[in-house]
Amino acid sequence: MIDADERRYIAGRAYVPEHLPTYVTAMTGCRPHLAGDFVFYTCDDRLIFVGYPLSGQYDEAAWLAALDAASARARIAGGPRLTSITGPALPTALNPSVVAPPDVYYRLDLEGLRPSKKVRNLLRRAERELTVAPATTTGREHRKLVDEFLSITPLQEESRFIFERLERYAGGGLTRTLRTHLRPAEDAGSSAPVVLEARDAAGRLVAFDIVAFSDGEAAFYLFNFRSRHLYVPGASDLLLAQLIAEARMRGNHYVNLGLGINQGVSHFKEKWGATPFLAHHSCVIERPRSAWEDALDAL
Repeated sequence: MIDADERRYIAGRAYVPEHLPTYVTAMTGCRPHLAGDFVFYTCDDRLIFVGYPLSGQYDEAAWLAALDAASARARIAGGPRLTSITGPALPTALNPSVVAPPDVYYRLDLEGLRPSKKVRNLLRRAERELTVAPATTTGREHRKLVDEFLSITPLQEESRFIFERLERYAGGGLTRTLRTHLRPAEDAGSSAPVVLEARDAAGRLVAFDIVAFSDGEAAFYLFNFRSRHLYVPGASDLLLAQLIAEARMRGNHYVNLGLGINQGVSHFKEKWGATPFLAHHSCVIERPRSAWEDALDAL
């Protein structure tokens, strides 16, 4: 586990969502640790290695050494049988069992940011119909939008698992307000989730975002859900504009808008001026079961 100082250290340097212990712990049930410049998580016989050095300086030898150290720590609990790895590159020495298609993280720099005329028009239109604010309570409305998303979106099993565990992550954050009156030092190391929601004049939930903030340069756009039945053009843009405003007040310099995923998602990010800034590679290494493990299971 990590202590309070290590949590603050991570919060001041996090630049990918996997760096956020609150996020990964809630979604996976794993415990966070540090191996030098790297964050990793362990649970049962699983290791999740975040191969993005907190310093931002990638060195393959240091990367592999940290993975070895994390694997050694995980063996104390009898594992790992399953190692999930993400990083800006995958060294050829890994010999993974499964390799996911590569992707990229998008970055939206806040200094000098001025949305295009098209985006500004969308914002003005959405502002006439919607009110954006932090959620004070959540319930069936929010779950309904998540379920609606899952019903129409093809996802890999691991991605679907993450979405179905959203309440474990955002449950505490759903009742939080944007704590703009706090200085970052007073809220150090929390990286707590915040839910921003857009409602129409009748008070109906049209869309909501789950976001987070580091104590360093990055803010994080994690999830966006919108109603297909109460569709309002620009709703997601209005939520992103609120995230940008909050990030600026907290002193963040950019927003990590997440992965490209597909053409529609990447188009939304690019129309705001976001650009690819970090390669995303991921793989899984599965260790074969030993004879004594099979014997124990048979008892």
